[in-house]
Amino acid sequence: MNKAILNIEDEQWEKQPGFVEWNDKIDIVFENVLKKVYLGTKSFEVNILLSNDENIKILNRRFLNKDTSTNVLSFPQFCSNEICKIDTVFQENRLLLGDIIMSYNKIMQESKEFGFRFFDRATHLLIHSILHLFGFDHIKFKERTKMEKLEIEILHDLGLRNPYIIEE
Repeated sequence: MNKAILNIEDEQWEKQPGFVEWNDKIDIVFENVLKKVYLGTKSFEVNILLSNDENIKILNRRFLNKDTSTNVLSFPQFCSNEICKIDTVFQENRLLLGDIIMSYNKIMQESKEFGFRFFDRATHLLIHSILHLFGFDHIKFKERTKMEKLEIEILHDLGLRNPYIIEE
């Protein structure tokens, strides 16, 4: 059984309308991503820290040498080449996939800017981050296209719209 472990560092998350419903769906989101990218037999867990701009900026500076806040950070437990061999190399039945830190402030700003409901934007970024934990990236055009296609498919399966088409 796969499990997303939610930790709340900033109480603004809990005060946002729809938090309870979103919290109840976190494991479903995680499961939907896994169905698209992992065909093995292991179970995974992921740690998700709901934070804010101030704390994510500190982590971004410390670990990525970027002195700015961002919407989300992903810290994978495995290198992408290890993910390919995970069923044969690791004996444990449930493995920690990695850690995700999400910024309330940045996600709120972007949801308003792009016209998305807050937790729809948060869901998109959660999917995006889990894909990073599996080694997906968006630096090169071909990689970005593949990653965005997966994000759109997973969001569609969850009943959410394409985040790359901004509706006026």
